[in-house]
Amino acid sequence: MVFSIMNVYKLRWLVWSLVVALATGVVFSSCDDDGGEIIWDIGGVVIPIRILDDQGVNLLDPDVEGNWMDEAFSISYNDNLYTVDWDGDQRNVGEEGSPMSRAYLAVFEGLCAVNENVWRKCDWATSPNGHLLFIGEFPGDRDQMITVDLMVPGINTVFHIGMTHTIRWKNKEPVLNTYYTLNGQPVTTSAVTIILPHKTE
Repeated sequence: MVFSIMNVYKLRWLVWSLVVALATGVVFSSCDDDGGEIIWDIGGVVIPIRILDDQGVNLLDPDVEGNWMDEAFSISYNDNLYTVDWDGDQRNVGEEGSPMSRAYLAVFEGLCAVNENVWRKCDWATSPNGHLLFIGEFPGDRDQMITVDLMVPGINTVFHIGMTHTIRWKNKEPVLNTYYTLNGQPVTTSAVTIILPHKTE
């Protein structure tokens, strides 16, 4: 029983090790051994969300006083409600190489908490704003127009989040563009940023 549970966790970790590549729309490619036509394997896309205070402090960092860790954030998407998965398999994204395949399928897991890692001084480390939420994933090999509502526990506010993802072909190569909106306004950063006060008991 333990063996099968560990296999599930390893599989889920592999899926989420793709998230950094997926969030930026990285495209994997491979070609036939005889140098034939390139076969493109396009990763999925996600909506990354950062929860910060008005000074830019990450409120999902467990070391920050008044953080929002372990709160019941939820999203409404396609008439379904998804509550954040805080525990999962303690997934970290960015570590080790992302596996490449010729048949990548996006797996929608709802709303998940992840730790975004960066390579520093010959080792992996969580980046300063590395604790964040992801919604997804969604297929990256087709156009997408996604809208979700993010609910924050304890406050009477709903955040309307949108994602527009397009794929176009130029010179037989895919060109991917992914844009986000928050409450109808364009997001100019790499992640949707929600500003909240520090949580009080």
